[in-house]
Amino acid sequence: MGRKLLALVASAATLCVQPASAQVEIPADAVRLSPSMPWNVDFAEQSCAARRIFGDGTHEAFLELRQFSPGNSYQMLVSSGDVPRRSDPRFAWLPDTSIGDPPGTIMGSTSEGFGEGYVVTTGLLTFDQQAAVTAAAEAEAPYPIAEEVVDNRHAEIQGLLVERGFRNPMYLETGSLGRVMQAMETCMNSLLESWGIDPAVNRTITVPVKPLDMARLAREVAQVYPQRQLQRGAQGLVNIRMLVDAQGQASNCVAQAQMNDPVFNRLACERVLRFARFEPALDAAGQPVDSFWTTAVVYMMN
Repeated sequence: MGRKLLALVASAATLCVQPASAQVEIPADAVRLSPSMPWNVDFAEQSCAARRIFGDGTHEAFLELRQFSPGNSYQMLVSSGDVPRRSDPRFAWLPDTSIGDPPGTIMGSTSEGFGEGYVVTTGLLTFDQQAAVTAAAEAEAPYPIAEEVVDNRHAEIQGLLVERGFRNPMYLETGSLGRVMQAMETCMNSLLESWGIDPAVNRTITVPVKPLDMARLAREVAQVYPQRQLQRGAQGLVNIRMLVDAQGQASNCVAQAQMNDPVFNRLACERVLRFARFEPALDAAGQPVDSFWTTAVVYMMN
């Protein structure tokens, strides 16, 4: 049996899309679902999650946005037992000018009571905003989007469009995400404090923790797939977080989502702690500060 391990997925979400000038329109054959319950924000031990159920009396869908660290990257779960899952989904938070493929690996998922769906990485920014973020990251420049611009974007969002992922296009009428993202920020600040990191100091960081020789680290992590899990065909998605102090020393690796065989969680942390080397985060004055680093390790069969 073959294996494939896709290691160390970047924590910043990007969309592989083609730019367009016109606004994305909701297809005429889309299944449009309105909320059937309020948002529920889960202050979990190692993450923050916003969940909501949508329905129209015939169809029902479940949406979860889970965040493992501050920023514009969310692990999104969208599923429906009434709109059969297909392959190759595309997503857009509307309004926007583009719809595109999510970055990295798309994991199939089955939710209790809500059938089949997908786990993907998503951001909430527009195509143009995300392009600016990606360019800044590649140039190792400061984050280019002001907080108030991000807040305005959250407030203007009206829904999530999913194309090609289900039998029909599906549009979840989320309405504005402004208030729920404020609740997520409160949760994330509480999470940072539980790690021993001051949220106010974290907001001054202009250069985040940077792993040295990422290619080597990915190779070292990818070399080992747990043998028993390989024989069983078991797969896993491990979101990990570790603290990185002002000297660049890493410690306290934690699997942030307990959705895997624990063997995957232990192995991912062991390999990353053993081989990772870091440059510390820098504040606005260019001084090293204590911070953290998050990533995801995907264990997947060919």
